[in-house]
Amino acid sequence: MVDLKKRFGALDALEFPHPEKPPTRAEPRQEQVIPRYTKGRVPVMIFALLVAAAGLGFAVDAFRGRPGVREPVPPPGRGTIAYVAFDGQTLKWSLFTVEADGSSPVRISIDLPGEAFHPSWSPDGMKLAFDVQSQSENGDTEIYVATIHGSNGSNLSKLTKTAGWNFLPAWSPDGSRIAYVHTSGPNHDIWLMNADGSNPVRLTHDPNFDLNPTWSPDGSKLAFESDRTGSPEIYVMDADGSNVSRLTNTPSFDGSPAWSPDGRQIAFVSDRDGPGIYLMTSDGSDVRKVVESEQVGPAEPEWSPDGAHLTYSSSPGPEMGVAIYVIDLASGETQALTDLG
Repeated sequence: MVDLKKRFGALDALEFPHPEKPPTRAEPRQEQVIPRYTKGRVPVMIFALLVAAAGLGFAVDAFRGRPGVREPVPPPGRGTIAYVAFDGQTLKWSLFTVEADGSSPVRISIDLPGEAFHPSWSPDGMKLAFDVQSQSENGDTEIYVATIHGSNGSNLSKLTKTAGWNFLPAWSPDGSRIAYVHTSGPNHDIWLMNADGSNPVRLTHDPNFDLNPTWSPDGSKLAFESDRTGSPEIYVMDADGSNVSRLTNTPSFDGSPAWSPDGRQIAFVSDRDGPGIYLMTSDGSDVRKVVESEQVGPAEPEWSPDGAHLTYSSSPGPEMGVAIYVIDLASGETQALTDLG
């Protein structure tokens, strides 16, 4: 069995941004804002997104400090992955795109008041929602949206205006709403707002951590991760916050759910039988492991639009960098899309 405390201690040393570990900043951070599960939270980073999700990793040229800076090919949609990497030119965490075969890494040049994380594609592939950590003394995080195709990110608007942390945006399948996480004192709750930032509504009211909302393909439900019963488990609720039910029930860590495009399965991260990526049916049954663990990772699975592949990030060791991978679920074959960085 992998020593999870040791493994995630190594993750802390990597200083990757993820829902439980915001990026390092000079001033002290508010401890109540940062979920710290003593578990196997494999989010060593945030993953590459296929169409409507996001990830973190290092593209080949980005890691070498020579990322291309241009408008993505039109439009970014069906095969383009959005992710976050440390930019060797600007010395900041920046937004990138890369094609599904790992080619053409592009840095999206946007003038932001801080560093960007957790990009999420709009369903039409024209926009990215993402959170930005302010460089101000309070270190608040807000959600922004930018039109990527046709503007190179110049059409930027701020969606949230509430003090604290607003992060992990997830666009609804019809593009009309965005689910996200907002901190309220020591709580992390799932909220919902219109795609223009209006009408924010709190969906969960638990005093513990609710994280990583993911939409069902028909937009009627949200799956999410919560430690409300003592250990991180996966739950599902109606899109209005009602009818909450628990899908997993193990003493180990279960989190980072990702709903399949056909709505039949949910990919997630667990350490129940050794850390890895697992699949289950959308009612929580028929659990099976599809990606074995490396020393650090794998983390944050995301589906390809056709449901045939999963992207994830992983690392052979804490000193060896992190890369984005894709697995063919039918054959089990994996391919690295980025260099270790």
